[in-house]
Amino acid sequence: MKNRPAERAPPGPNWKAALRACGKATPLSCGGWIVWAEIDFESLTEKIDTGSPAGRLVFHVFAALAEFERNLIRERTVAGLKAARARGRKGGRPAKLSAKEVKIIRSLLKTADMPVAEIAARFGVARSTLYRTVLRPAL
Repeated sequence: MKNRPAERAPPGPNWKAALRACGKATPLSCGGWIVWAEIDFESLTEKIDTGSPAGRLVFHVFAALAEFERNLIRERTVAGLKAARARGRKGGRPAKLSAKEVKIIRSLLKTADMPVAEIAARFGVARSTLYRTVLRPAL
C-alpha cells in the first residue's frame, strides 16, 4: 500500500471517522498503524499531513496529548468513584424489587397457583425482571 491517491470525502459531520476506525485503540497506536501501513493521513480541518516529517511530528504530539488527557480523565473518574464509595454512595441503577418482595415472589412461584405474568403484573415488573431476580442467589 504505497501512498495511493485516495478520493477525499467532503468535510462533514463524520470528519473524525478516520480515527474512529482504530476502535478503542489509543491515538498513538492508531498513528503507529498508519505509519506501518504506509498511509498518509491528511486532516481537512487542522491542516495536518503525515506525508511530511513536520506533519508526522504534529500528529504524534496531538496523539500523545489526547492519550494523556484520556488517561487523566480515567484516573479522575476512578478516584471519584472510589471517594463516593468511601462516603457510602453506591453506584448503579436502584433495584426494582426489595428483598421482602423477592421472598414473596419466590414463595408465589413455588406454590405455582398464579401464572408468572400475573405475578410480574402484581409487582409492576416485566417477566424478564422477575426471572432475573429469582435466578439471582438469595439476598
